[in-house]
Amino acid sequence: EIGTAIGFWAVALATYAGEIRLETIEKSEALFNLALGFTRKAKLADRINLFLGDALELELEKLSPPYDIIFIDGAKQQYIEYFERYEKLLAPEGVIVSDSLLFHGYVTNKKIIESRNLLGLVERIEAYNQFLSKNKNFDTKFFCFGDGISVSRRVKR
Repeated sequence: EIGTAIGFWAVALATYAGEIRLETIEKSEALFNLALGFTRKAKLADRINLFLGDALELELEKLSPPYDIIFIDGAKQQYIEYFERYEKLLAPEGVIVSDSLLFHGYVTNKKIIESRNLLGLVERIEAYNQFLSKNKNFDTKFFCFGDGISVSRRVKR
């Protein structure tokens, strides 16, 4: 998981998906510490391995691939870079799930955006959506529930 936040997704998945193991990366030390406490309180610290740092700078040797699922929910403007860096760690039958692809509805309704910074962020999310659509190495399905999500599966050759 790229973008742990408080660890909700990791704890929920570890709690309800059986005896799985997760690795999750969080850049914010404050959120990392909250997630650490949350996983300990849930008695899942032995199955959820948290890393503090930037997912684009983390030494990949510290991780334990291959991964059945890679969940991208970090800094939205870096989604393409996350995908390109971590796709090689995906198991042959694995999927990459990307969250927040509609970004509060702004991606489908840019005319309501007043901030140049927000517009730039939304344009990066749009570029990522196009990247997924045009990526011939992955078959991607988009789902418009919640804040928008995609599931990308490697194309068998």
